[in-house]
Amino acid sequence: MRKIGRHDLLVILSLTVLAFTTSCSSCRRNALSTNTNTSNSNAPPFVAREPAQYRATRVTTYAGAPPQQTAIARDGDRSRIDFTRDGKQFTLIETPAGRILVSNDRAVFARLRPDQAAITPSEDEALAPDLSTARLLNQTDLPADYRRLRTDQFGGRAVTVFQVTLGTGDTVTESVLWIDDETSFPLKQELAQITGGVRQPNPYITEIRELIIGPPPAGWFDIPAAFHETAVNEFWKVVSQ
Repeated sequence: MRKIGRHDLLVILSLTVLAFTTSCSSCRRNALSTNTNTSNSNAPPFVAREPAQYRATRVTTYAGAPPQQTAIARDGDRSRIDFTRDGKQFTLIETPAGRILVSNDRAVFARLRPDQAAITPSEDEALAPDLSTARLLNQTDLPADYRRLRTDQFGGRAVTVFQVTLGTGDTVTESVLWIDDETSFPLKQELAQITGGVRQPNPYITEIRELIIGPPPAGWFDIPAAFHETAVNEFWKVVSQ
């Protein structure tokens, strides 16, 4: 069996969070299990969802590389992600009217088609928050085993910790999730490959920090008046200068 690479980990990471958060109705119907050693191969014993209104910082670490930090926010059907690529500051805003990518350094923005990823043309891998659940679910079909581990604290909030094991055979992927008890938001995930019963070092870790529940500030999803719109191709020319 081939070794799972970084792109595979990103896909599985997004599957275990996004699929449970946005697309699985059975997940929303299942209450947290009261059995501390429950295994269920058919449905997760937890509810996982994104708060309707919040702001937070997401920190991702992989293979000992420096942590990558993004600011995320949601207000109903509007969302915002602030991220850095190649030292440049970007904001991705999604509203019912469409998706907008903003270059904060160059004061320009472009409206993206639904099939356009929020990445520079030279990058090989999609921005993880931009991966849709439907797209991910069409890429892989892995059997899953779920287990409730314990109650805990994370970032000053009460959480319940679950383990999700994906795949079968000599190589499986194990994901541990810290689910916020109040909001059902996954606040932390550790994802690692297990080969021949040995857990590989340097797991993929993502954490939600500085969580603020409630509506973001007014204008949080607006484009600054001084910014001007360009076509997507022109946007990347301007950004690369």
